[in-house]
Amino acid sequence: MVPRMSCSVASGWMAQIARAQQDAPKLSFEQLSYLAELASRQGIALASHDDDSVEKLDLMRELGCTISEFPISQEVAAAACERGMYTVMGTPNILLGKSHSGNLSARDAVRSGVARALCSDYYPTAMLQSAFVLHHDFKLPLEQAFAMLTINPARAVKIDADLGSLEEGKKADILVVREVEEGQRSYPVITATLVDGRVVSRMWYPALPRRSATPRPLRRRPRACSSISRSPVSCGTSIPTPFRAVRSCASTSPAPWCADRACCCSTNPRRASTTRARCACAT
Repeated sequence: MVPRMSCSVASGWMAQIARAQQDAPKLSFEQLSYLAELASRQGIALASHDDDSVEKLDLMRELGCTISEFPISQEVAAAACERGMYTVMGTPNILLGKSHSGNLSARDAVRSGVARALCSDYYPTAMLQSAFVLHHDFKLPLEQAFAMLTINPARAVKIDADLGSLEEGKKADILVVREVEEGQRSYPVITATLVDGRVVSRMWYPALPRRSATPRPLRRRPRACSSISRSPVSCGTSIPTPFRAVRSCASTSPAPWCADRACCCSTNPRRASTTRARCACAT
């Protein structure tokens, strides 16, 4: 059993840790330059943290930094934007309405146009909520608010070719979000999660309209096809997801999926992926 520690003892330990960190050897500018060059050769974006002066920004730009995370004043944030850097603010700052350390308010940064991206900082749940706060409190279009959480950060760290927006060829990692009202307030909720195009979770909340949060495949009795080929062939189309309407038709499968060509697919919809199904097609 771990012995309990008094507040005074804990404060003493914390002070010792802080002193040890301050007294620890620091990297030289030459070492930082070497690491920055190594990261640049590997295509890794560099970020500077807690920029407190324009002089520090210039030094970080010299090292190759393209991101200014948590600039402490509006003057520094504006200077970072002028230098083509991505300015990043924390979403807990958006919800609090201020910085917990007394630095630049993320709301002020967004209002003045010197915040280009938002991150979770110490409270990941704040990311989704902050988008709707910006939309309701600052009348920021919802697509712009979400861009600060998705495509802008992806561009900042150079992964926007694969992530950050819903485009053909990119990873289909998607959150399905709805805003629900309860009393005098509203809040966003996640109703479904897709990873690589596959539904991995679904949620329903009492405040949502019945059956609206998790669309399901049609379950009525299937209509008979004229005849069914016994040899499985490719339908030529991807399996419809639970968010697309499907037609029903006869099949020996207990849970058929019917594609656009009236193919009766034997793939279980709960395990359906974006790959093509092997189906028995009507002749």
